[in-house]
Amino acid sequence: MCWVAIWAAILHWLIAIFNTVTYVRYMTNFTAEIFGFYVGIVYIQKGIEFIIDDFRESSTKGFIYLTRIIRDFLVDYAMIISVIFWSGFAFIPGHLRS
Repeated sequence: MCWVAIWAAILHWLIAIFNTVTYVRYMTNFTAEIFGFYVGIVYIQKGIEFIIDDFRESSTKGFIYLTRIIRDFLVDYAMIISVIFWSGFAFIPGHLRS
């Protein structure tokens, strides 16, 4: 990893010394477009992965201490309940101990 940083520093110094950055306008946006394509593919892949995870069986459904209706409610609305709880928790008056 150190060698990568050393070579990057050397190349940046050479670019700065010879002011070759002015020639960038003659190049294409291929690198930026390929990187944007990569980022888009990663977001699509992660989105599909999260959708597949939503259809897996939840461990909360096997919980035996609550009724089935309450368990199903917790499985369906756990994220909403946690967002509302922690948003309200931020507005508790007074100072919290460090």
